[in-house]
Amino acid sequence: MSSDFYKALEISGIGIAGVFIFMTLFFFVIIGLDKAFPNEKKPKKAPQTADENSGDE
Repeated sequence: MSSDFYKALEISGIGIAGVFIFMTLFFFVIIGLDKAFPNEKKPKKAPQTADENSGDE
């Protein structure tokens, strides 16, 4: 095979490795942000009916 083919394989391998390295780093950044700023779930209030809020009593 020609040296151009091997050079193309080398460039493709570097590119694919770069993508996986970036995705791994991005994953850990997301995990770190999730731990730094956890999602605080607030309890939902039941919707109040018109009878409770009318104030005519």
